[in-house]
Amino acid sequence: FEKPLAVFKPRTVEQLRVFVELASDYQIKITTRGKGNSAFGQAQVHDGIVVDLSHLYINPHYTSREATAVTVPACYTWQQLTEFTKEKNKTVPVTIDNLDLTLAGTLNFGALGGPSYLKGSGADNIVAMEVMTLKGQTFRCSIGENRDLFQAMLCGLGQFGIILSVTVPLETAKAHVNKYLLTYDDIQTFLRDQKFLFDAKVFDHLKGYAKKIDNKWEYLIEAATYFDKEEDPQVQTHLNCLKPDSRDCANTPYWDFINEVTGFVGMLKTANKWDVPHPWYNVLMPERTVEEHITKVLDTSFLTGQEPIVIYPMNAKHFNQPLFVKPESDTFYLVRVLYNTSFEAKDDYPFNEVLERNKALYLEAKEKGGCRYPVDAIPFTTHDWVEHYGDKWGHMLRLKQIYDPQILLGSGFYIFEQEGAKLKNKLGL
Repeated sequence: FEKPLAVFKPRTVEQLRVFVELASDYQIKITTRGKGNSAFGQAQVHDGIVVDLSHLYINPHYTSREATAVTVPACYTWQQLTEFTKEKNKTVPVTIDNLDLTLAGTLNFGALGGPSYLKGSGADNIVAMEVMTLKGQTFRCSIGENRDLFQAMLCGLGQFGIILSVTVPLETAKAHVNKYLLTYDDIQTFLRDQKFLFDAKVFDHLKGYAKKIDNKWEYLIEAATYFDKEEDPQVQTHLNCLKPDSRDCANTPYWDFINEVTGFVGMLKTANKWDVPHPWYNVLMPERTVEEHITKVLDTSFLTGQEPIVIYPMNAKHFNQPLFVKPESDTFYLVRVLYNTSFEAKDDYPFNEVLERNKALYLEAKEKGGCRYPVDAIPFTTHDWVEHYGDKWGHMLRLKQIYDPQILLGSGFYIFEQEGAKLKNKLGL
């Protein structure tokens, strides 16, 4: 992995502005960093400077007395955001799996969570942003104001500017959650029942998992409903139509529920099992080929069966960001394999071998209509990125020409750098 020449930690927007102007003048590559949770060095930069935004102060505040939206620093984690809004019993439309990740870091990809099947990604639920370009200029961006830059920053992998603050819509949080865990010993019934609940739209949160028990893969649906006094009676009606091998229900306060994955990550950190190699694999698969791909993904000795293996469906019509790449399918699935992420995690994990497997699996997924969700560790060349973006590639080049013509930002993804001279020629530089 690459190492930067230096790390810059601005405390004010003005300090950042002066630095960005200097970096642009001297053509110094920069990569912004929040908490550094990238799995494959995306937050690093070769012969450049990492800009650590964790100390950048921007005052968090509600946009109205009714607290219908909140503006917070982009380096805030979703956990910090929800802790701030909890005082008014407000929450965000899409809670991502691990809340201990920054807004800017996750919005660069999309930000997916249990409510995404109903509401799209976190990036589809943003009111506005404040963005600094490489000219040191700051812009307020939204659908109605500087729309081109707004949409470039959402799912743009940090290629076009620096997000300073984010304005997120809020909704009233429910008091209680019923979390249903439905267990299956065969993948066909699991996927069928999960799709049934997906179509029913009676749950506020829908996910799925694969886990190995007694050397055999089992599949779990996690479906949760949020309520204040009484649960929607349709929930039990639809559950009674399913055929799980076992069924369990746990009632928990809403604020505890949305922090469950964050708590798991915290326990891994306490056990010194977090700072180990994480060659994660993330793809989005069309409904017609997801079962076949899951079977291939699970057929490996690199998995113990105790690490999170996530399988859940998405409705394509809710994912509308121009730079979010998704399969050509009305329903597509996130297949996420968090290698070496458990209490059995090892420092000497065979990272390079898993990288090779990830690339081979990705190529198979692509042949079956799948695409990469790039919160992962898959070696990519510029050619791979061109194929990944497909008919969006020309738009990516246009945005790069407008906002980063010197190709200084986000080099950790190797989207433009590997064939830099050729690309600069295409950009007319």
